Amino acid sequence: MLAREPNAGDIIASDRAHSLTAWLPEELREAAHVLLTKGQRIAQEATNRNELSVDPDWRW
Repeated sequence: MLAREPNAGDIIASDRAHSLTAWLPEELREAAHVLLTKGQRIAQEATNRNELSVDPDWRW
């Protein structure tokens, strides 16, 4: 999802963004933290089944 173009969202305080991103794998945490603290978001719905089906890590 982080490869998608972000939309405007609420600016999240750094400490709150840290808490929200703590569960992510380390290699994604910083990018997600920056996104949140800059007031950006990526809707979960932005990634659909067609996109996931071509990613071998998401195949079912």
